[in-house]
Amino acid sequence: MALLAVIEADWPPEGVADRWHVAGGLLIDAMRSIEDLYAHVHPRTRLCPPSLAPAPPVPAWLEAAEIRRLRFGSYFEADDFRLVPNGPFARHARGRYAASANKLQDHFPHLTVAPVRSSEEDRTITIEMKVIGTDAMRGVPAARSFGRETIRFIPLAEDKSDLAFSSHERAGRAMLDVTPNIDTAARLLEALVDGSGVDIAFAPELTVPGEAEERLRDGIAALAEQAPRLILAGSGLSAQHSSCGRAWNEARVFGRGGVLLWRHRKFWPFEMQQQSALSYGLADPGEGCTLVENIAGSSQVTVVDLDGFGRCLVLICQDIEAQPVVSRIIARYQPDWVLTPILDPGVKIPSWVHQRALALSRSAQSRLLIGSSLTLSMQAQVPGEEPAVGLALGPAEPSKQLDDSVVMKRAVALVKAAAGPSPRSALLVWNERAPIWTKSDVGAAPV
Repeated sequence: MALLAVIEADWPPEGVADRWHVAGGLLIDAMRSIEDLYAHVHPRTRLCPPSLAPAPPVPAWLEAAEIRRLRFGSYFEADDFRLVPNGPFARHARGRYAASANKLQDHFPHLTVAPVRSSEEDRTITIEMKVIGTDAMRGVPAARSFGRETIRFIPLAEDKSDLAFSSHERAGRAMLDVTPNIDTAARLLEALVDGSGVDIAFAPELTVPGEAEERLRDGIAALAEQAPRLILAGSGLSAQHSSCGRAWNEARVFGRGGVLLWRHRKFWPFEMQQQSALSYGLADPGEGCTLVENIAGSSQVTVVDLDGFGRCLVLICQDIEAQPVVSRIIARYQPDWVLTPILDPGVKIPSWVHQRALALSRSAQSRLLIGSSLTLSMQAQVPGEEPAVGLALGPAEPSKQLDDSVVMKRAVALVKAAAGPSPRSALLVWNERAPIWTKSDVGAAPV
């Protein structure tokens, strides 16, 4: 890969450049031949109907590489890079000239060399890989219809008093703590009942504490086939603490069998500006100061391959703004799903998270989901209609789906929680032919 980077940069001095580029072309042809073999074990190939992609015999060395990926997340890993399937899994990869320029990764739809670490400012963030199978009880079963998944957004914190906000001073800084005032775990389990037709259940940031993890495992397992296929159980303060004595803001993702598939700990704590703190009725941090989220910052993010569902990435609120790590992960790993629970006064178009998601949608085939609770909108007493609790955004330039159907460019949808008793929720079907799906523009009027 380093050699190819030099080739693309046209480094050779005058007089040898032609021979250099001929050699580079031969190397690319060799890489394409290797990729053609790896295509036989790519998750996307296995999701295609046999009539479109008949499965040929796989040589022993390739079977060994696939076994290694299932165990460790990659076909091969060196100090700085790993060889993995190029995403996405549930639709075709980007076209060769999707970048309107010569981008090497787009020449190889089935293989990519991705980084094992990146950074947020000057802090190193490790990128872990995990592969989860399609076992109904310990994994995530394959989707019934790719591209038309059903998502249920569950705000959990619905009223002004459902979350408790408190502040204290630590090392001369005003710190902010957010904890539930209600039994959000019980509310979440109630909302998951009759969820057999739901592909993703999505709860927001700082609504479910880590101490509820065991209850959630048991409760989801008891639902059995009635549970959704994948459950993002919001985030909350972890039961464990870091060496500095702080908890992490931790999101947990469960499968239908109640198994904890993976967890993500927020790596970029949020700082609330003075004006926002005052508008929500919170403590005044002082002029020019902020209320700092009282959590430990993680130094790891996990890219998870659900071979029957897609490549997934969880980012909690402020994480999605982290640079360059987030842009690098999304561009190089090409996840199918980016799941972002936030604590905000609802979600809307335009908003900071919509604009950030729209920017990311230009570099990948990812589908981005953002979910919020309702408490902050009540705290701020925002006038007008109740805000949306879920936002879904598709790729800016979508490739065809595995069934070769075409979807709308920059598809976006907002959903509000249905009126009624708790637990309230909002249901969304991806790419459904309905007025709720529109085309996203940064300058669009608020919805």
